[in-house]
Amino acid sequence: MGFSTPNPEFCQSISDDPINRNDVVITTKYDIGKSSSIPLQFVRMEDQETWNHAFILRPGFRWGNFSVGGAYEYSQTKGGKDGADYFVYSGWQNKNFYSSIYGSYVTPDFEIFDALIPYNDVKTGGVDAGYGTEWRTGKLKRFDSGVFANRVDKLDDTISESNIGGYGVVHFRSDYKVKLSLDKGRYEEFRDWTIGTGILGNASNRYQNYGINISYGRRENADYGFLSPYVNYRFMNKLSSGLSSQFLWHKKDRIQHVLTINYDITPERGLATRIVYRDGNYNAFITYRQSVRKGIDAFIIIGDPNSEKMQGRALLKLIVPL
Repeated sequence: MGFSTPNPEFCQSISDDPINRNDVVITTKYDIGKSSSIPLQFVRMEDQETWNHAFILRPGFRWGNFSVGGAYEYSQTKGGKDGADYFVYSGWQNKNFYSSIYGSYVTPDFEIFDALIPYNDVKTGGVDAGYGTEWRTGKLKRFDSGVFANRVDKLDDTISESNIGGYGVVHFRSDYKVKLSLDKGRYEEFRDWTIGTGILGNASNRYQNYGINISYGRRENADYGFLSPYVNYRFMNKLSSGLSSQFLWHKKDRIQHVLTINYDITPERGLATRIVYRDGNYNAFITYRQSVRKGIDAFIIIGDPNSEKMQGRALLKLIVPL
């Protein structure tokens, strides 16, 4: 049993925007044996107009093949808005099989400005299970599969969303991966379904691979199609690059191209840039990383990674283990 603080962060952004914004993320964790822990986190965002902070507790425990855990998250926002999120899960896993069940309850006023909260004012539940195996000889190297079902209800007991589906992945000895997936569901008054496939070449090499993902179906009462080719390559063990494209055909057609380049100057220093074209707009940013000492990492980011268009701003980020 032990106490550790592996990943606290302090982030402060300074930009041309007339609103000065401060972000604070502090994380600590209480370890219980080798496979159980109780992480605690505090998140705060503040600017001249508003503030929001959240306290997050996410315990997880494991005994052999069985695991159980959950989360309690409490948020406060300027103006007296308080909310909470409750989540619980249990699962079982061995070498070849896994299964889990989960549920959550999110109050209407729950929000964390520095996190993506896809739903509030809902209760959810779901189950999933899967099987995987591998072979030491022959053309097939590994096979994985899974099925799932989930449902999201609003707190007034009206159905918001429900889904059921499955997938299968075959990894060939030639280092190609082929995936097939199928899902069917409901989103409010719409009945959706999609079927997808993907091929990945040189799958065992994270730095040099290529592939394509394709899906087709119906979403929001309209035909849906998606195509995404990509390629990644590494030069001289220092310069890595990746190029990907996404083509969406739906009610509104969309196109995105992303070029990413990373250069490792030394193991402690590096440069990275990303150039994005999305629906006629361009965005780019550059990041410099410097490992200072004793696990402290400093980042200088020129530009805004989350903007639709290029922005003139600078962001300083420090990661400091305590």
